[in-house]
This record gives sequence, C-alpha cells and structure tokens, in this order.
Amino acid sequence: MQRKSDDPSGAGRLEAQRVFLKGVAGLKAHGELADADYEFFLTQRPREIDAEGRVVLEHPSAAALAAVDGHALMVRLARLLCNQGVAKGLHHKVARTRGTTPRPKRRVLYLPSILASLTLPHSKVPGSEYSRVNGNRKLSLLAPEDPGLPYGVYPRLALIHLTTEALLCGQRTFYVGESANDFLALMGVQDSGGANGASTRARDQLRRLCMTTFSYHDKSKDAGRNIVLADNWVTWPGNGLQVTLGERFHSLVRSSSVPLDPTIIDGLRRSPLSLDAYAWLTYRVATLKRETVIPWRSLEIQFGADYSHPRNFRLKFRKSLKAIQELWIGVETEPLEKGLLVRPCAPSVMSWLERAQAKG
Repeated sequence: MQRKSDDPSGAGRLEAQRVFLKGVAGLKAHGELADADYEFFLTQRPREIDAEGRVVLEHPSAAALAAVDGHALMVRLARLLCNQGVAKGLHHKVARTRGTTPRPKRRVLYLPSILASLTLPHSKVPGSEYSRVNGNRKLSLLAPEDPGLPYGVYPRLALIHLTTEALLCGQRTFYVGESANDFLALMGVQDSGGANGASTRARDQLRRLCMTTFSYHDKSKDAGRNIVLADNWVTWPGNGLQVTLGERFHSLVRSSSVPLDPTIIDGLRRSPLSLDAYAWLTYRVATLKRETVIPWRSLEIQFGADYSHPRNFRLKFRKSLKAIQELWIGVETEPLEKGLLVRPCAPSVMSWLERAQAKG
C-alpha cells in the first residue's frame, strides 16, 4: 500500500478516512460499539496511510495522543483493519502546528450559470417546495420538511465556494477548508455559537442545501433534469468539510460556470437579492451583443417572488443595483420606468484584474 499523503488533491487523506470508516463500520456491524464508542471514533482525525500501510491518526497534542494510544477501542479497530486486509493497523502522531500565514484569498469565484439566472428563496418560505421562473426555464427546489428549504445569503455563499473548490480540484469528492469553521471563514462567517449565532445558522443552511433536489425544466424544448447537489457530505473534526458532489451537478459546474469577483461578493454578502442580481448581470453581459431592456415584471418573477407588492421589489432591486454599481466599475445598466436597461460591458472579473494591475 503506497503512501498518499503528499497528493495535493487530498486523495491520501480521503483514502485514510475511507479505510478508517470501513473498519468502524465493521465493528458496529458486529455489535461491538455503543453509541458513545461510535461518537468517539468520529472525533478522530485520519490523515494519511503511511509507507507501512497503517492509517495515521493525528492528535492536537501529546496529551491527546496519550489518551487514545493503546485505548481498547483503538486496539480492536487496528486488529479488525488487519483482518480485513485494508490496512496494517493504526499509527498515532501529534499534528504539526500550523503557521500563522493567513489563507490566501481566492482571486476568482464561480457559480453554475443555471443558478445565476434561477435562484434560491431570499427568506424563509413555508412548505418544502419552491420554484423560480426565467422565461421558458423553471427551477423547482424540493427538500424534506425537516430541515426545510435553504434560503438567504448562507446557501448562496456555500454554492459559490463549493463550485469554486470543485473547479479548482477537478474532482467530485473534495475537502473545503482545514476545518468546518475554515469553510465558514471562506464565506466570511465568524465562528459564533449559540442557537442564533452566525456559524450555527450557516451550518443549518448548508445542511438544507445539501438535502435539496433541484428540478430544471425548459418549456421551449420540453426537456428537464433532476439535479442533486451532494451525494454525500460529512464534517470531519480537524479536517474540514468533505463533499461528494452529485454527478449531474458536477457536470454543470465543469461545463458552464460564471466567474465572479470575490471583492464584489464580499461587498454584497449581506443581501441575497444583491448577490443574485450581481451573478445574473455577470451572466447576461457575458453574452450580450447589444443593449436590451428587461421588463420589471420579468425581473420580479425571476428574482422577487418573495415580495408582496411590485413596488417593494423595484425599490429593493434599485438599492441592490446601486450597491453593485459602486463595486463593479464600468457596469452598463440603468433602471428605467419600464424596466432595466443593460448594455454590453467588460465582465466584473476583468475589472478585478484591472484593479490589481493598477496597484502594481
């Protein structure tokens, strides 16, 4: 068995966790694990498979290592892994202290184009089904009643960062961040706990998102498809969020994604409507050949199904548009009486590159 820990894609860690979980599942199937024992195993951190074929478990300190090395549960698991022929046992080590260098910010973010024109609910909606319409295209969301449909800024930010990570690593299964909180930090969410804390709400929305099925229908072609965002997802303490994207969603990500400016995303991250409008404008100007006016009614159907009155939507949209124009220098759009005027212009990511070059 070859050591895989130096694989930049994280495949070595993924293989170590797969083998570790297979052994834990074996113990559980034999009736050898109580619920507390199972939870104990889930707090462990499989990191790699070493040159001797052992699953390496990392621990935050020497004291933490001493507490589990030789533990009866670990001995039973190591024996089972050997009997299964999937590993030569377990090896424990203290994790190397991470440096203080901050995680570099991504220069470009991405979102599947279908979700740039058909969006999630802005606020909590009753029931477990929701639809958006854009011309002949319709996107329906279906989720279990518990936890319910995703809504607000957090699932939008999660979609952006999951899409970006999938494009960067080129695989369906990957890790996001060194920890669950690291992933939240990528989205600009502070690690605040409690029932109403930001990280608690973000985790809830991520769970809702991963449990939602997207159904896309194009009336003009009488064609459609059902799309599952994630086949599997799990948070490993100390290792981050591991996600296996659904095959169709991964295909969409790779075939058609819209590049977004992280500076603009950060500036708009408190408003779901602003995030939606920015992604949609980026998508539209990329293919626009001449100026066009989109009627307010069409925009309301596409973006504002949550608003009780058309006037409320227009006021909110104008406010979002102003925020976008302050961040996206050169965007050619103007609200008119009958609708929104959009002209061809340079993409927002180009404006980011221009700003970077100007700084030298």
